[in-house]
Amino acid sequence: MVGDGNNHWPLVYDRDLADLYARLVASPDASGIYHANDEGDERVNDLLRRSKPHVAPQPDVRYVPIEEARSKLGPGCRCDGAR
Repeated sequence: MVGDGNNHWPLVYDRDLADLYARLVASPDASGIYHANDEGDERVNDLLRRSKPHVAPQPDVRYVPIEEARSKLGPGCRCDGAR
């Protein structure tokens, strides 16, 4: 887990993302960069807490400080997810 878990991850429903892709492919004028997420305010710790009861075996979570993640993923990493 990058950060201390209080950072936010953008989410998108798979069907909504598929709908966006289909619309872009069908539109001859489509170009540019599209930002597709639900603008939700989900913290990583909340997502983890809610998903843990539904997976087996239980995940082994290690929190990685943001600077460590950046050094491993490179200078272009926007891995903090903070708001």
